[in-house]
Amino acid sequence: MRKFIMPIILLLISGGVFFMLIDPGIQRVKEVRKETLKYTEALSKSRQTQDLRDVLLAKYNTFATNDLEDLKKMVPDHVDNVRLIIEIDNIASQYGMTVRDAQISSNQEEGEGENIVIDPGRQMEEMTLSFSVISDYDSFLSFIRDLEQSLRIVDIENVEFESSEADLNEYTVTVKTYWLSSEH
Repeated sequence: MRKFIMPIILLLISGGVFFMLIDPGIQRVKEVRKETLKYTEALSKSRQTQDLRDVLLAKYNTFATNDLEDLKKMVPDHVDNVRLIIEIDNIASQYGMTVRDAQISSNQEEGEGENIVIDPGRQMEEMTLSFSVISDYDSFLSFIRDLEQSLRIVDIENVEFESSEADLNEYTVTVKTYWLSSEH
């Protein structure tokens, strides 16, 4: 009987050692392998993202400097109210007009409107500019056409006019323009 007790005790001890020490270790190794697989996949995606960034950067570097400057004029990365008013005044001066009574407002000041999210760090913001010009109708239409075709993206929101006895009218124009900003 003693012959059978010792193997049974050793078998019980080895079973206890397996279930108490070895099996939890094996489970931990399986968990670590799963985590390692996740990190390997994340690293692979990171490398793919870096490769895509390099391809896009190479493509970006092929753009002509003038084209990049034109893009910055279309949607600048900062609001430059003075430059916008000067650009509009330059267009108006081609038709003998002068921009007067310029007033600027943005959604952030008014607390209204939604910003368009471009990417997690950037968003499109908008600004409204109102101004007046005095002109005849044909010159005003040409001015609006040139404003529409300028590089800076502007949406004409509103046009009001007051006629006078002379052939000249006072036009009040409200335009909306956009720029990219960084989130704070």
